[in-house]
Amino acid sequence: MSEINVPVDVWLRGTDFATTERIEGITRPPLSWTDADVRLMLEGMLRAMDRRQHPGEPDRDIALRGLSWIVNPYEEGGVVV
Repeated sequence: MSEINVPVDVWLRGTDFATTERIEGITRPPLSWTDADVRLMLEGMLRAMDRRQHPGEPDRDIALRGLSWIVNPYEEGGVVV
């Protein structure tokens, strides 16, 4: 199975621009994701935000305590806030 690099746009509070990061390590298409794949995706998103907030620093432990998001259709993809 080949690895899928999932593009994620990161927009930090207090900024007026987004940057695209890639989440690596997922090997199945989204419709076939397992709980482990979802965990990789969520941890990857959190890590991408932390890297933008603390550039040049080593990766830190990731802990998800709660999650709230909105998904809106947009052109050919979706927007998550």
